[in-house]
Amino acid sequence: MIFKQTLRYILLFSLVYYFFSCGKPSKSEATKFDSEGEQITKHFSIFEKESYTILEISEPFVGSSSIERYLLYPKNENPPNIEGITHFIPVPVSRVGINSTTYLGLIEPLGQIDKISAASNLNLYYSPQFQENVENGEIQSIGQQRIEQESLINEKLDLLFSYVIDANDLKEVKRLRELGQNVILIAEYMEQDPLEKAAWIKAMALFFGESAELKADSILAMVKENYDSLKKQSNEFTNQPEVMIGYPWKGTWYVSGGNSFQAKLIEDAGANYTWKTFDQAGSIPLTIERVLDDALEADFWINCGNVTNFSTIEKDQALLKNFKAFKNQVIYHHYKRSNASGANDYWEQGIVRPDLILADLVSIFHGVKDSSQSLYFYEKLAP
Repeated sequence: MIFKQTLRYILLFSLVYYFFSCGKPSKSEATKFDSEGEQITKHFSIFEKESYTILEISEPFVGSSSIERYLLYPKNENPPNIEGITHFIPVPVSRVGINSTTYLGLIEPLGQIDKISAASNLNLYYSPQFQENVENGEIQSIGQQRIEQESLINEKLDLLFSYVIDANDLKEVKRLRELGQNVILIAEYMEQDPLEKAAWIKAMALFFGESAELKADSILAMVKENYDSLKKQSNEFTNQPEVMIGYPWKGTWYVSGGNSFQAKLIEDAGANYTWKTFDQAGSIPLTIERVLDDALEADFWINCGNVTNFSTIEKDQALLKNFKAFKNQVIYHHYKRSNASGANDYWEQGIVRPDLILADLVSIFHGVKDSSQSLYFYEKLAP
C-alpha cells in the first residue's frame, strides 16, 4: 500500500512538473531582452535571432502603455529564457482561431487558410473558401458577440489571434491565458497608414513558417510598388475633388477623422477629404445638419454603409437629396464584393491589398476608367 501511494505521488509530481515546464525555458538560463530589431510599423517590431524570433507589439489599443512580446521557436526545441516575454510559442502552428475578419485577410494570401480551425461570428466572413470550410465542419464557432470560453478551450488551438480595444478586453485576454490558451494580439486596426496596415501580414506570417514569411515579403513588395505608382499618378491630376464619407445611423452620422486610414486613402487618391482637419484617427459623431453644412457641395460621396441604391437614401432621409453628390448621382458603396450575410471583402482582402482600394478611388475621382464594372471593391449606387 505504501509503495502504491509513493508511486502515485511520484506520478503526480511528474505530471505537475511537466505541465509547468513544458514549452517554457529553465529559469537558470534567463537573459535580458535584447532590443535590437526591425521596427516594421509604429505598433510592431520583429527581432530575428539565430534559433528564434521575437514579435513585439506595442500599444495594442488606444492609450495603452503595455508591450507584448512573443518568442517564436522551432517545435521540439527548448526556447531560451528571456525576461519580458509574454508567451513562448512553438512554430509553425497548425490549429489557430481568429476573432476578426481582418485576420482572415492576412492569413488567406499566405496560403494558410487550412490552419484556421475556429472563428467567432462565422457569418461575417466573405471568403468563399472560408465558408466552404465552415460547411465542411473544418472551422468551428467559438461564439458570436463574445468568445465562448468553453468552446474555445475545447478546440485545443495552438493559439488565438485576437484584439483588445480597452483595458476590460485585456482582462478577458488574461483570463483566457490563465486557462492555458495562447492569445496573440494583432493590432492592425491601430495603423493609420494603408501600407502599414497591410504590413501586419509580416507579423502573421511568422507563425506559419519560412515559406509564409517569404510569401508575405513578396506580397508586400508588390502592393507597395502598385500603391506608390498610383499615388504618384494621382498627384499629377490638377483637379482635386472634395469627398464626403459615411451614412447616418439612428440620427448620428459617424465620419472618419483626418488622421484615419480612410482619410489617407482619399488623400493618396488625389482628393480632398471634407473632414481632413479633424485631428484624430477614430470616428467622429456628427449631426445630419452638421454634415449637410460641411459636405453639401462635396463632389463625391463614398462608403455609405451597405446602402446600394439612390431610392433607399431618398426614402430614409429626404434631406440627403440636397447633397451635390446625390444630385449628380456620384455616390459609391464599397459592398461590391459582399455576400447575402453582409460579409464584405473590403475588410478582408482590402486590408492587405490597399493598392486595389486606391485603384478604385483614383478611377472614381479622376475618371480613369469608364465603367463601374471595372471597379474591384466599389460600385456606383443603383437608381
